[in-house]
Amino acid sequence: MKQAEKDLKHAEFSLKIGEYEWACFAAHQAVWKALKAFLLSCGADVRSNSITVLLKEVSRRIKVPQEFSDVALILDSYYMLFRYPDIVPEAFPSAADAQKDARNALMGAKRIIDFIRGVIRE
Repeated sequence: MKQAEKDLKHAEFSLKIGEYEWACFAAHQAVWKALKAFLLSCGADVRSNSITVLLKEVSRRIKVPQEFSDVALILDSYYMLFRYPDIVPEAFPSAADAQKDARNALMGAKRIIDFIRGVIRE
């Protein structure tokens, strides 16, 4: 969970300095690590880079807000787009879109991480 928190701070810093693709990627990584932290704390060993897959595993153990499914899909798409920018070359976002995407990624990541943080502390 500590690394998830650090990645979230990296996402915030990247957004602040205009490195929008890194903000999106770091937001994905932060959520991925938070979900993995929860699953590991439950004794589960789920291996996937997909937040959507991990979130489904989490939801088998606790009630997860429905809105997180949409956030997971978005973060997964950012992960793919910014990790593999040649996957869909014509889909690479413009600077304006990337800034909006980074803000949305960060807001969604914060909601999920805050939720997981609260569950782990209980």
